Amino acid sequence: GGGGGVQAGADRGVFGGDGAGGEFAARGEWKGGADGGDWRVWDASVQVVESMDDTVLKVGSLGRFSGDALDVCTGLGYTSIELAMRPGVTGVWTLELDPAVLEVARRNPYSEMLFAEHGSVEGLAPITSLVGDACELVAGFEDGRFDVVVHDPPANAMVGALYSEAFYGELFRVAKRGGKVFHYIGDPESKESGRLFRGVMERMRAVGFERVSVAKEAYGVVAVKPR
Repeated sequence: GGGGGVQAGADRGVFGGDGAGGEFAARGEWKGGADGGDWRVWDASVQVVESMDDTVLKVGSLGRFSGDALDVCTGLGYTSIELAMRPGVTGVWTLELDPAVLEVARRNPYSEMLFAEHGSVEGLAPITSLVGDACELVAGFEDGRFDVVVHDPPANAMVGALYSEAFYGELFRVAKRGGKVFHYIGDPESKESGRLFRGVMERMRAVGFERVSVAKEAYGVVAVKPR
C-alpha cells in the first residue's frame, strides 16, 4: 500500500497521503483537509481504472470460489467490493487498522458499495468492515472460517508482522480445507520483491499451505490449504 495509515492494501495508493477531512474536487482530485494531509492530484480517469484492473487480477488469480471471504487490509475497499460481487460469495469480512483510511473511502465515489446496506445493491454480498490490528482481528476468527482470503499488506518494511510465519499460520488456521489465499507482494521481476517472494513462499509452505505458486500478472502468490 502507499500513503495513509499502516495496514491499508495496495489499492489505497490511488490517493496517497496521511490525513482525513479533505473533499473531492469536481474533477476528481483530493484536496487535503485542515489537518494538513499531504495529498497529491488524483487522476480519476487513469489511476482508478488501473487500481480496479489490478483488483480484478488479484481476485481472479483465485479461480472459481464461493462462500465467505476475508480481505486483510481494506484500503479503498476495491478488493472487498470485487469479492462481494462474485457469484456464490455469501459474505465478505474486511480489516483495516486506520479509521482515517475508511473516511477517505467514504468520500471516494468508487468505494460506495463498501458501505452499502445489505440488500441495497443487487448481486452484492454483505460486507462487514472491522477496524483494528489485523493480527488481533484474524486471531478472533474461528478455525476454517473462510473459503478464500486476500492478503494485501503494505510494504514489508512498514508492517513486518503481516509477512511473518506466525501470521501466515493464522491465515492457514482460518481458511477452510481446500480454501485459497492470495497474498499481494509486488512485481516478481523486481530485485527487492523477488527476494521477498522467496521468503513469503517458504514461510507459507512452512505453516502447511500447498500448491504455493507465483501469480505473476497479479503481483502475488496463491496458496491452498490441503483438504
